[in-house]
Amino acid sequence: KGRHPCEGDSVDCVVGDVTLPAAHPTNAAVSSRVGEMEMFVFSYVLAENLQALEAGGLGLVQDILLCARLSAMVLILDSTHRLLPSIAARAASLGWTPIKPRWEVDVTGGSKNVLLLRRDRLAAHAGEPDGGERAAAEGEMPEWTRRPQRGLGRAKANRE
Repeated sequence: KGRHPCEGDSVDCVVGDVTLPAAHPTNAAVSSRVGEMEMFVFSYVLAENLQALEAGGLGLVQDILLCARLSAMVLILDSTHRLLPSIAARAASLGWTPIKPRWEVDVTGGSKNVLLLRRDRLAAHAGEPDGGERAAAEGEMPEWTRRPQRGLGRAKANRE
């Protein structure tokens, strides 16, 4: 018998407070694993925290954009597109590429309140000829992000 394509995969849901930075104790479950996670899902949580996110520099979202591993994905589904342009712009400056989802069935009903991002390169460190890829790969990132990048962990960053 052939091996099932999902055999060995796992899904873990990790809950955090999107309005707080990853280093905050409330987000310990996310921050301890951000470097090994492959997928971050923000599902109908950003719009309800819009004012706090705008005032706090995007909170946990910003830290995930800064510190996630190469090839990580961020999926944002929300009731409004209001934050999506600023998140997309910040993400682009940190090596993330927007991906147009292709649905077999249009589950969004034509909604423009969906943003899917993939991390294609690490953020540049100022003044480095390689664009910072060497420094980022060598772990010159905040201490809480220095975790082994292994496994198939996935997270749902959400507000309790």
